Amino acid sequence: VTAVGGGRAEALAQQSAMTTYLSASPPQVPDADRKMIRNSSMALVARNPADIAEKIRQVAERLGGFLVKSVINGQDAQGAFLAVRVPAGRFEEARAEIRKLGLRVESERVEAQDVTRQYVDLDARLRNLRSEEAQYLAIMKHANTVKDTLEVSEKLSNVRGKIEQQQAEFETLSKQVETVEIN
Repeated sequence: VTAVGGGRAEALAQQSAMTTYLSASPPQVPDADRKMIRNSSMALVARNPADIAEKIRQVAERLGGFLVKSVINGQDAQGAFLAVRVPAGRFEEARAEIRKLGLRVESERVEAQDVTRQYVDLDARLRNLRSEEAQYLAIMKHANTVKDTLEVSEKLSNVRGKIEQQQAEFETLSKQVETVEIN
């Protein structure tokens, strides 16, 4: 039976998590597995911007994407701004269809940001936090006093909060990698 007290539970859990982190070799990421966030913008000339904006929204949804933002300018809809996200695998198809909707394309831009390191790091931090959580759960089983139980429970709650925060960041980054924004 392990006695818990004086920060020993936290030290043991963190030591275990750090050992796991340090023993893992640095990831080698092949180019095919790179995590990229891509964004694109297009300026189209169109006869009826509001109608074209609606058609672009429909294209995005048909391809598995969604509307992010829509702004129609002027009383007679003289201009429009639209932001949609489409699955990364359907990006070129979406661009081609959107180009066809306008009379002409005035400008077009595509940008990419490599977030592989951030993605791998968030994944590693999540694994380490889950390992730390498992250690606290194991220590909790051996807590003999109310004081020990409360101390470990507090540490466990703190780790779970960090896991939720990291998980949310990881999911947000994953969604940005999986979809491309077209403005």
